[in-house]
Amino acid sequence: MTSGIIAIDGSRGEGGGQILRTALALSAVTGRPFRIANIRARRRNPGLAAQHLAAIEAARLLANAAVEGARHGSTDLLFRPAPLRGGNFAVAVGTAGAVTLVLETAITIALFAPEPVTITVTGGTDVPWSPTVAYLEGVFLAHLARLGARVRLHIERRGVYPKGGGEVRAAIGPWRPPPPNPVELRAQGGPAHLEVTSMADATLAHARAAERQLDGFAAAADPAWGAPTPHVVYAPMRNPGTSLSARLVTDTTILGASALGERGKRAEIVGREAADLLYAEWAGGAAVDRWMADQITPFLGLLGGAVHTSAITSHAETSIRIVERFLPVHFSIHGKTIAARRGGDP
Repeated sequence: MTSGIIAIDGSRGEGGGQILRTALALSAVTGRPFRIANIRARRRNPGLAAQHLAAIEAARLLANAAVEGARHGSTDLLFRPAPLRGGNFAVAVGTAGAVTLVLETAITIALFAPEPVTITVTGGTDVPWSPTVAYLEGVFLAHLARLGARVRLHIERRGVYPKGGGEVRAAIGPWRPPPPNPVELRAQGGPAHLEVTSMADATLAHARAAERQLDGFAAAADPAWGAPTPHVVYAPMRNPGTSLSARLVTDTTILGASALGERGKRAEIVGREAADLLYAEWAGGAAVDRWMADQITPFLGLLGGAVHTSAITSHAETSIRIVERFLPVHFSIHGKTIAARRGGDP
């Protein structure tokens, strides 16, 4: 591999925060510095927002990195990692920005630290355009556990848009060594277990919001999935909100989907939306859902292998191109299958 600074154009591909988060994780893991320009150039408010600054701070702490340009609204960033370290760390998003997206970056890095890592992130646990904390735990971390990763998640508080206030602590053990076998998730398999977590602010308990979300999900669920194991969570939050997250465990893989409540939306509709999203993955023959497809690409780059998903999204395509910049791997897409072949210099 070359030792120079990797130059990245943040306006390419998906043009959002995914480019930055993937680059941060792989820069820290490989020790290769990068400079990114035109950060989030395709967004209505370009540049770094609170969530992105929190991911940068998490990566900086774990990699003891030198960073230039980490300020609100900045469209350019230089990140120079040092050797990774373990320890206890805390990062505050400061808004309802997604705790889960910060943790995805931090967990990927922490798996390669020489000692255990505990990191606490405060912000939004169930917010738009981001995986819910239930999805992070039940799908993302569950896939990593099947690859031998050891991560425990502790949800201290829940927080939704616009006030946030959630807090999640992740305890990550070193991945020693990473599994020698590639990631192979091509077959969907048959349904074995369905688990549904319905969450609502404590003030909505009198309206049975969480139970009604479950009713909406059950009305739209595919009977082939079997009876779900329901989890009802009422949590005190800074402002009212709800979410429903479902995961379908098959004999070969795990699929997930989530939906969020909002003012004026009936609780039953939230449940139905989540069921419809999960059905789209199921009917599409996915072995990893479309959201996991882009989240798993760094691990495909590190381990090689292939996954079959329901749709190749711009997020997945963008993540693939960034992974190829940092690792000796070549990706190919055949229909809805993403394959990664290790070897050679990027």
